[in-house]
Amino acid sequence: MTQQTQIAILGGGVGALTAAFELTEQDPQGTRYDVTVYTLGWRLGGKGLVGRDTRADWRALEHGLHVWAGFYDNAFDLVQRLYARLGRPSDAWRKQFEGLNHFTAMEYVGNSWKPWLLQASPNTLDPGIDRIGDFAPLTLLRQLLSWAEQSFMNSALASNQTPGARRNLQRKIAAILPAPENNAFPTALSAIKALLDRWPSDPKAISAKDRDRGIKLVRVFRDQVASAVEVAPEDDDETRRLNIIYDLAAGLIRGILSNEVLSGGFDAIDHWEWSEWMIHNHCNPESLESAVVRGCYDYVFGYVRGIRKVGAGVGTLALLRLLFTYKGSIFYTLREPMGDFLFAPLYSHLRERGVKFKFFHRLDALHLSKSRPEIEKIVFGRQVKLKNPNAQYEPLIDVPGKHFKSWPTHPDYTQIENGSALEGYDLESGWGDWSDADEPLTLRRRSTGEPSTSNTFDLAILAVGFGGLPSICSELSTCYPETWGQCLDKVQTTQTLALQLWLTKDTDQLGWHDPRTVMAGFARETEDWSCAPLHSWEDNTPLLASEVRREGGPRSLAYFVGVFPDADFIPPSADPQFPKCEVRRAKDAIVPWMNKRLTVLWPKARDSATSGFYWDLLDAPAGVVGPKRLDHQYVRTNIDLWERYVLSVPGTVRWRLWPDGSGISNLFLAGDWVRTGMDAGCIEAAVMSGRAAVRTITGGNMSIPGYGNSGKIPVPISLLPVVNLLKQLKGGVAGGVGAMEGYFVTIWRDPNAVAKLLPPGLFLDPPSDLRPPPHAEGSQPIVLLFSRQKNVRPGFVPFGGMRYHEIIELIPFVQRDNIDAPSGGPFNYMPYLFLDEIAPVWIGVNLYGFNKRLAHVASNGGSFELQSDIGEISTALSENGLPGRATTPRFSRLKAVRQLVEHPFISLTTNGAFVYSHLDFCFDTATFQGASGEVSLGASFDPSTSPPATIEVDSILDDDFGAFRFHTNWTLSVPLSAGAEQTNVVPPDLQAFAANLLSRRRP
Repeated sequence: MTQQTQIAILGGGVGALTAAFELTEQDPQGTRYDVTVYTLGWRLGGKGLVGRDTRADWRALEHGLHVWAGFYDNAFDLVQRLYARLGRPSDAWRKQFEGLNHFTAMEYVGNSWKPWLLQASPNTLDPGIDRIGDFAPLTLLRQLLSWAEQSFMNSALASNQTPGARRNLQRKIAAILPAPENNAFPTALSAIKALLDRWPSDPKAISAKDRDRGIKLVRVFRDQVASAVEVAPEDDDETRRLNIIYDLAAGLIRGILSNEVLSGGFDAIDHWEWSEWMIHNHCNPESLESAVVRGCYDYVFGYVRGIRKVGAGVGTLALLRLLFTYKGSIFYTLREPMGDFLFAPLYSHLRERGVKFKFFHRLDALHLSKSRPEIEKIVFGRQVKLKNPNAQYEPLIDVPGKHFKSWPTHPDYTQIENGSALEGYDLESGWGDWSDADEPLTLRRRSTGEPSTSNTFDLAILAVGFGGLPSICSELSTCYPETWGQCLDKVQTTQTLALQLWLTKDTDQLGWHDPRTVMAGFARETEDWSCAPLHSWEDNTPLLASEVRREGGPRSLAYFVGVFPDADFIPPSADPQFPKCEVRRAKDAIVPWMNKRLTVLWPKARDSATSGFYWDLLDAPAGVVGPKRLDHQYVRTNIDLWERYVLSVPGTVRWRLWPDGSGISNLFLAGDWVRTGMDAGCIEAAVMSGRAAVRTITGGNMSIPGYGNSGKIPVPISLLPVVNLLKQLKGGVAGGVGAMEGYFVTIWRDPNAVAKLLPPGLFLDPPSDLRPPPHAEGSQPIVLLFSRQKNVRPGFVPFGGMRYHEIIELIPFVQRDNIDAPSGGPFNYMPYLFLDEIAPVWIGVNLYGFNKRLAHVASNGGSFELQSDIGEISTALSENGLPGRATTPRFSRLKAVRQLVEHPFISLTTNGAFVYSHLDFCFDTATFQGASGEVSLGASFDPSTSPPATIEVDSILDDDFGAFRFHTNWTLSVPLSAGAEQTNVVPPDLQAFAANLLSRRRP
């Protein structure tokens, strides 16, 4: 039986638990992966955690306000599949969400605050993964144009247009783009859509002239709106707001029509700050200071020291997806806290699937191997000792009278050795002075063939909050300054503040008449933070149903959030007074804010005697009066490193690391700080990262909508003729990566016969020091590779995870007979490659010139069966001896075998051009085992005049060039041509076709 791969998941948030869930989805029987989750403290959830206050109605105390956007397909899919695995009814997940088709932005106009209600039309779609959307710039632009035109034509502004203004509009449009058959375009937006219909499918092929036409039409649309606004009544809120909306829409349209976005995708503009980019696209400053824009910034805490800091690429893509790719409703509010409806059942399900949880394990450091890019050791601080060291800590509690389990606000001291001493200490805080109760735990990378123990690991998924990474990953930052160093230096975070108020009156009785409010923008950016510490509000009254109600209990529940600026001085080490001081600092700002600002929002909450907030509205014990009643609410300052919110600061998206882009062979990444294409702090980004990490590890075929930022495909490199081809190939961009496990067999045949397998222009040129075995003097080697491929990811396509069989026939020591050919040979040539998956066949043939063929291949251990259009191959191989590395003395003969395959590959494309690539088998880090048995080759594959029916194969342990089993990762370079011009070997149309082919093959 194959030994399980030990996977250590470091962290307990959404990214970590998604990774654990997806591993069990790929391995439901638990035979392939041994998964352990290590997390700080006593509960799971990260920034979505909850703690039930057993002393006060079992209130749910949360990290902050959580609203799901309707385009969170991956997050909804996680809930749906989890509930299906739990055997719940098919619509059970729906009961956890309430669709919300409006939200409010607070305007400050004429020295007073006004609520601006923004509405969205619901649709009949269910959130989740039911189809793969196209989030490319032109696709989203078409949706923006359709929405803006329909909105304008149905608005009061359209009826304000005079006949003269309409005639003038048509003249302006016709001067840029005549309407077909003399029909008039109703708006300039219609003309832009018609222009888009004429454009080539490849955005890079759009001419500057056509782009200029589109930009001129945007200017005409602005004129159309302006002429309608001029005749509208003065001081009309609706007209002013519509003017803002269409001004913003025009700025977005103009920006997407830029060469930057059309040629480079949204990432190409992420060096801009979003508001600055919109000004660059002629948006009015007044529009950018509006409530709707401030609300967008508030939604993502998009400020650094009070200044707007959101990258234009991330911000534009997120905004367009929010507005145009939602399913059902634009937002979904929660009917239970995430800790209850998601993290508790997810934990229970994972436990049933065999996932182990190590609570009270604080990740302290990752240590690199000194000889290879691997994590050698993982060090944890063990915060407590359990009374029963052989048992898992049981974290969940029953909520009286409820159908669910939840998490407590403190650990269960009865399960902990000397647990009573823990009371009063916060094990989730980095400022506490609790001393670890046990020696540190060090996980060590398991060596090949070594049995697994509780102190070993094979792979790790780093999924802790970004704020703590600089100390944890100091070695990675030092050794990899261009990746880890830049990531840890450039990506930024911010503290946040959360307030939960339990009130004795209904929301309507407070003076707000929308009972399901999500509101933002309730702060002016020119104000000092202490004047407006909280800018967003959600009416979370439905969550009261999850509490243990009492007679005379609260009637409504309000959540508020805002940015919480860093303290002037942050202690460098443990200081248990610091969190208390920060809560006091927060309350010192909240109390006057409630007296002055909250009474504007809730006019009926004003105390007629003081004109301030009527404090008796807060649910609190009898006898507590005035602002002291705030002490019986929940104020949370999110100041610990793990809970800081990750920002999307301009210019930083390129420094985020992809889930499979750590640069460390056994380390994968998850969390909302990881690059996914949804590069903002939200549950969707965290779920995407966890899924992507597992897709890489397992090679599973899973769709991740939105992953890779609008499907932008990097263009492979191309080079002029080179002096040292192998050096250039090895140092170039990876065209593909993957893992393979299989068998390596060498046979020897007459050189004249082997030469007949080569195309014109190539000839055999074996080295003079080649020493065939005694029975094969004067013969030419042919290598046969029988492999099972997994996790194959073409470098020029931003998704992958292909799994297939591959059988290769390879001829080493080949040269070109052209004196203009690049040096760097000898080369390897492959007469045949057989695969049982169409996508890699197509890519290999059309992009690399490989002679790939689709065939039926089956395998079981060392038995492979090939059935193809040109013949059959079968093997009956078995392992002998223990596995080991190339440096193991018993595998000293590998040195002779490796010279057969460690050369560049040469192949012939369909247009007759030779191209070069390098397949690096990474034998230095591979695992080997001797193998012997039989191989049967059909006549097409054996150049002998009378091939034997069966070839006896000896083991590498017994003979030079003997057979062996191997397990390795590999990389394939981008193919290079060698011509007089600098041209792409992989033209854009073939890249696009490859991307479409792979997208269609995904379920």
